[in-house]
Amino acid sequence: MKRLVTLLVAITLVLGATLCTEAQTYFQLSNLEVTGAPTWGGSFLEYNERTGEYSYTGEAPFDPGILMAYSGQVLKATCEVTNISAQAGEVAVNLYVDGIVAESRMVSVDASGTVEVEFEFGYSRPGDHNVTIGNLTPRSIKVADAIWNAKLIDLKFDEGGGLTAKDSSGFGFDVEIQNPEWVEGYSGYALNFTKKYPASATLMQPAPDFSEDSFVDLPFGPNDVGKTGSFSFWYMPNWSTDDWYSGSRYQHVLVEATRKRTGRAFVLADGEEFAWMEFTFEDSADVDFEGETDGTDQPSSEDVRPDVFDKYSVQHKFEAGKWYYITASWKMVDDEVFEDILYINGEKYVHLKQVGAYMGGYDNFRIGLCRAWYWFQGSAEGIIDEFSVIPYVLDDEQARMAYEQASK
Repeated sequence: MKRLVTLLVAITLVLGATLCTEAQTYFQLSNLEVTGAPTWGGSFLEYNERTGEYSYTGEAPFDPGILMAYSGQVLKATCEVTNISAQAGEVAVNLYVDGIVAESRMVSVDASGTVEVEFEFGYSRPGDHNVTIGNLTPRSIKVADAIWNAKLIDLKFDEGGGLTAKDSSGFGFDVEIQNPEWVEGYSGYALNFTKKYPASATLMQPAPDFSEDSFVDLPFGPNDVGKTGSFSFWYMPNWSTDDWYSGSRYQHVLVEATRKRTGRAFVLADGEEFAWMEFTFEDSADVDFEGETDGTDQPSSEDVRPDVFDKYSVQHKFEAGKWYYITASWKMVDDEVFEDILYINGEKYVHLKQVGAYMGGYDNFRIGLCRAWYWFQGSAEGIIDEFSVIPYVLDDEQARMAYEQASK
């Protein structure tokens, strides 16, 4: 019976290993690949200063080679077996899970031929593991106990002081905090984000000086995470929906990854008459994927294909001084169809599906403040705690379970 193991990133190794049978038939193993989970690092669009256009450059520039998986996830390990002899033959090919043979298979290969061998496996036990085929170089795998805990970064904000927030994911993505204001959090300590720039600033004025504002920059952005991903955090607003002041049109930016020159990707509180939560991505063709908790089902752009477009939106109101658990997910279904999903306290409030070119060229995630000064985007105006990123999209049940675990 196959042992169960798991992983999150597809990585190819071009290392060879030669096996010899008793009949002096020689075989070479190569190209170990582990799949079954999203690949860290997505498409990347680079801005050309001369032409003023974006161009596709392939993979994202940030790729630390991270393999992240969760318990029970089914993975596949494949490699190529090449017969480098002048006669046909067969050879035993072994799948090694944590150094132990988990499965062995006899493989027949014609003279000078190549075949691909595939094994399925998965991990039930969380922790650090490895997998390989034959004597190819093993791949290290970090396995979480649940999909929502397969975290690429996990900021508890429990330091309670200082300029650094420690990453608890095990990957070492500690971050620097600008002008931290430490306060009591949902659990332990947290960071309070309030705007310091003049409230009289307008869109036509130069960008205000943000040097006194609080924010946290992550070392990666949505492009680095890949075509699927989610981030979750606790949020306590210092404002209420019913008290929203529409005259200023300030938006409370909780998390953003504004693209250079144009475009945006963020979660914010917005609205002139009703303060809804908005989860927005903008693609390379300047098409907005805007999912709002405004209770409407209207397309967010005129060029939406009716055969693809679908929007689920439930109205939500916020109360000052109350904690909310936010989970925002994105998913590039194929080269055209994009989805974004927003959960509040484990319940789905937004699910938007529409057509547009793949997102690209975003800056790294920023928590608490928008780095671009347009449409009066301001700070989070509230407290943020326990921020994490995973490279998966949660379904409704998983989002509910993640909220229940975070609430304990």
